[in-house]
Amino acid sequence: MMLKTEDKEQKRVRAAFDRICLLYGLKNHADLQRHFQLSNSYASAAIKRGSMPYTLIEQVSNEKGVTLDWLAKGYDISQIHSEDMEQVSTGVFKGLMKLAKYNWIDKSYLTPEKQETLKSLAALVTEQVEQELQRKLARDAG
Repeated sequence: MMLKTEDKEQKRVRAAFDRICLLYGLKNHADLQRHFQLSNSYASAAIKRGSMPYTLIEQVSNEKGVTLDWLAKGYDISQIHSEDMEQVSTGVFKGLMKLAKYNWIDKSYLTPEKQETLKSLAALVTEQVEQELQRKLARDAG
C-alpha cells in the first residue's frame, strides 16, 4: 500500500495544528480535538482538504496572545516579544557577571560603575541574537 504524500497546503494546515498543540502542551491532534471539544476527525479532515482552521486559529491567538500569522504560517517577525528579548539581555548580563566573578574577564567589571558597560555589552549581544532569530524566521518562511 502506497501512502499519498501531503501537498504544500496540507503540510501548512498540519503544521498549524502542530503549533496549536505546542502552545497548549498537547501531545497530538487527538488531544487537541478533545481539548477544544472538536469532532474526532476535525484535524485529519481539515488537513486532507488543505483547509486552514481559521476559527480555531483566531481563538488560540486570542487565548495565547500569539499572532494569527505565526499560527497559520509559522512565522512572523513580531513574534519575538520585547519581554523575551529583555530576558535574553538579563541572562547575557548575568553570564558576563559570572565571567568576571570567575576571572574570565577583568574583575573590575563587578563594580557598579563598570556594570553599566556589561549591560551595554549584553544589549549589543541581545540585539544580535534578535537579528539572527529574525533571519532564521525569514529563512524558514521561504
